[in-house]
Amino acid sequence: MEIINVQRLRVQDKTFMAGYRQTSKDKSDFHVDIFEGERKIRMIAELPGIDEENIKVYLNKDVLVIFASGKDKKYHKNIKLPHPSENIIGRLYNSGFLEVILEKKENNK
Repeated sequence: MEIINVQRLRVQDKTFMAGYRQTSKDKSDFHVDIFEGERKIRMIAELPGIDEENIKVYLNKDVLVIFASGKDKKYHKNIKLPHPSENIIGRLYNSGFLEVILEKKENNK
């Protein structure tokens, strides 16, 4: 299993302060941006040509796993998050973009 680390890309608004972009050399790869807030992490993935019912998202502490398949494409990515997360609290797919909101794990848990 390959885990691709995120790189700091840019500073965002007050809600999500740090922006990150996923990097990889895989041809079937897709872009991922991660924005970190005080209590939440927001991940946006570009998945063109995929139907929503063919996207599976799993969370394992500080790794978000995405599986997606379409007619001609199959995607799989293990995304190392900047902090461990407790659960996925929101998910939206629209026009080829998947947005996942995760709740950060508190330090005392």
